[in-house]
Amino acid sequence: MDTASQILLIIVSSFLTLFLLVSIVLIIKVIKVIKAVNRVAEKAESLVSSAEAATELLRKTAGPVALGKFVANMFESVTKRKKN
Repeated sequence: MDTASQILLIIVSSFLTLFLLVSIVLIIKVIKVIKAVNRVAEKAESLVSSAEAATELLRKTAGPVALGKFVANMFESVTKRKKN
């Protein structure tokens, strides 16, 4: 091998090494970002579950609360009428 081909071989191998190192670093960063996105998605899913549970609780208690308020209003109307 002559000198020019040895220099070219060193340059190409240096670029390949550099590319390999940069690729490894980028892959590690991408994996970290994916894990962070997964954590955020899990938290969002948990919040949605909590909101659904709260909505379900409100839906279940809305009927009895409305009935209680109706009874209280009727009681109040009756007591006002008796006073008059």
